[in-house]
Amino acid sequence: MAGNIKGITIELNAETKNFNKALKDISTSTKSLETELRSVNAALKLDPKNVELLKQKQDLLTKAVDESKQSLKVLKDTKDKADKDMASGTQINQEQYRKLQREIAFAEGKVKNFEQATKNNTEAIKKSSREIDIFGDKTAFISFGEELFATVIDSPQIARALKRIINIIQTTK
Repeated sequence: MAGNIKGITIELNAETKNFNKALKDISTSTKSLETELRSVNAALKLDPKNVELLKQKQDLLTKAVDESKQSLKVLKDTKDKADKDMASGTQINQEQYRKLQREIAFAEGKVKNFEQATKNNTEAIKKSSREIDIFGDKTAFISFGEELFATVIDSPQIARALKRIINIIQTTK
């Protein structure tokens, strides 16, 4: 991403930094996060309801959104500076300017994708949590049913009915 645009300089916090250097730092960190995300996604394919993996994915997606927004801000700041320079009569390399505009569009898409992935992962976490709650409720009911089953063992009809209920509950896990 940063290698596409050469020689544009931006001013941040009263000091001048090379544009490529500013984006390279962000890009390196983002690529590291994306690699880790791919690893977590691969593990989730094997166990899609693993709450720990879903939490790791959420943390990584949150960081990716933040870094993508930071990258987008650097790009937009650069474009604003280039726009001001052009307005004051400074010649700007039009090819580089168009590349900058494409990078901004790409970064905006990346932010949207990461935000959507974060939203989807949040829903997956909620769904897993609900399933854990349901499983916990079924387990409690089964325990209660087994206790009740033990107390009514003298009644064969009730015992058979309870056993069927427990089997139905166990098979819906």
